[in-house]
Amino acid sequence: MLIGRADLGWREPKIVLEYAGEHHRTSREQFGADIWRHDEMIAQGWIVIRVTSMDTQATIERRLEQAWASRAQAVS
Repeated sequence: MLIGRADLGWREPKIVLEYAGEHHRTSREQFGADIWRHDEMIAQGWIVIRVTSMDTQATIERRLEQAWASRAQAVS
């Protein structure tokens, strides 16, 4: 079942990176759809990393590394 399109994701190990830009806050419909999609991805076992323009590249990379490491530990 398709629940939406992610900005960047990896099917295995079910990690997705979502960018929350200004357009996500200016439309009630978009905001509601974003919340529903986020909750649905979590329910289906995805790790969802949400980032904004305030996040640095280093912060985003660290969060991605943590997500990959948590999936590797789950497999071990």
